[in-house]
Amino acid sequence: MGSVVSDGASGTIGVFEVCDQGVSRIVAQRVDSLGNLLWGVDGIALCSASGKQTQPRIVPDGSGGAIVTFEDARTGVWQIGVQRVSAGGGELWGLDGVALTNQPSGSVAAPRLASDGAGGAIVA
Repeated sequence: MGSVVSDGASGTIGVFEVCDQGVSRIVAQRVDSLGNLLWGVDGIALCSASGKQTQPRIVPDGSGGAIVTFEDARTGVWQIGVQRVSAGGGELWGLDGVALTNQPSGSVAAPRLASDGAGGAIVA
């Protein structure tokens, strides 16, 4: 599963789940209008903590970057994680993002988000 938004500069930013040997992580890639990969061949890992991360969603931040939510089970319980990535591909909210919730297993599902119009996001 993945999601794509405009970067505001004729390109796109996409997020997707990568699974390697049973471990999933959330990866982002920025592509310009000519199809060039701007964040390296493999993109950047927005969350590569232990446990499973899945269901990424994305909104542009209005500055060429984006805010991404995802389901996150790194602590053994499902959480909603969030990460902001800069136009240059830097992780702005820590190495693996920030946990928005800490709920018993099975009570978190597919977070949704919308731009707040001021560089942030509203997550539900």
